[in-house]
Amino acid sequence: MNEKLRAEVMAHMTATAAVAIERGEDGTQAVLAAYPGTPVEVATEAWWNASQAATERWWQAMEKTIDAEVIQRASRLVGSGGAT
Repeated sequence: MNEKLRAEVMAHMTATAAVAIERGEDGTQAVLAAYPGTPVEVATEAWWNASQAATERWWQAMEKTIDAEVIQRASRLVGSGGAT
């Protein structure tokens, strides 16, 4: 199998796992149900990819929250004459 085709199939499986995870369902089982005959290792890889993407989105949101808090604190300091 060529790498491009393999990556495309994995992208579809990962999307299936991501939807299941968002619904609170088991991503691996969703892939196995949607793609009969898929080895559990491949379904688990799709779940892992979806899980990692969700984790990355969480970190990005956390970083934005932290950045916003730092900016708000700095604005309060500047507004109160606490920073020069």
